[in-house]
Formats: sequence, C-alpha cells, structure tokens
Amino acid sequence: MTETVTETTVPTGNETDIFRTLNTMPQYSVLRELLLLAGLDQTLATGGPYTLFAPESTAFATSITKDQESMIRADPALLEPVLLYHVVEGTYTAADLKNVTSLTTLEGSTLNVTVSGDTVTVDGATVVEADIMATNGVIHGIDAVLLPPDVTMP
Repeated sequence: MTETVTETTVPTGNETDIFRTLNTMPQYSVLRELLLLAGLDQTLATGGPYTLFAPESTAFATSITKDQESMIRADPALLEPVLLYHVVEGTYTAADLKNVTSLTTLEGSTLNVTVSGDTVTVDGATVVEADIMATNGVIHGIDAVLLPPDVTMP
C-alpha cells in the first residue's frame, strides 16, 4: 500500500528579520537610525524572538521635544535603555496582547498593556499598526516614544 503525502504550504508572513523589515518601512526611519546609532540593529537582526513596539517617525516629533530627541541621540547611556524599553523577549501578536496586562522589556522595566475594545495601548502609546511579522518576532507600530520609568527628560 502506498501512502500519499500532501504538503501544505503555510504562509509564514515576512521572510526577513525585525531590523530588515523596518528597513522596508519608511514610517520607522527615525527608529532605524537610532537603532543603528546604538548598535542594536544586529540584536534585532539576529536575536529573538522579540516583540518590538516601534514608534513611528511622527511619534518622535509629537511625544518628545527636539531637544529631548537630541539629548537621547547624544548620550549612549540614555539611548540604549530608551530603545531597549521598546523591546520584549518573545513574540506577542495583537491577539496575545489582549491576554496580558504587563510585559518585561529588555531594558528590565515593565510595560503596562491595556485593551479597550480593539484598541491596545502600551504604557499609554496606542498600537497603530499591529502584527508586522518578521522571521524573529513581531513589530507593532506605536504613536509615542516610550521612556523607561527611571529616565527623566527636561
């Protein structure tokens, strides 16, 4: 008796890592630039799985001042923790986020997650683009820059 094996192709979504996926999306150009400046591009290209809460470029203009952005850029001791505060170990899709209330970031602090209807917020930032899949995790676009609790900006 001969068995017939049928292969099912399951779409895997994006076939690139988190950092290369960001490279294809112009709305994240400021974040990409900061990740490169901090040397975290390789972490998001080769590590994981991760969930990245990615501030859109407009978020840098609306949620922090130009002086604050300049301060973050100029100080590596500030830049890396701010960026790592946007990254969580593990892959959390939008559906997964509806079942959690907090997540620990790579920076070490906790992000508070709230859901109201179809709206997900993370530490007060609204997820505006969900479930951008990558080979080593997922990206959620957010409308604000998140700052760790121990970072104070003038």
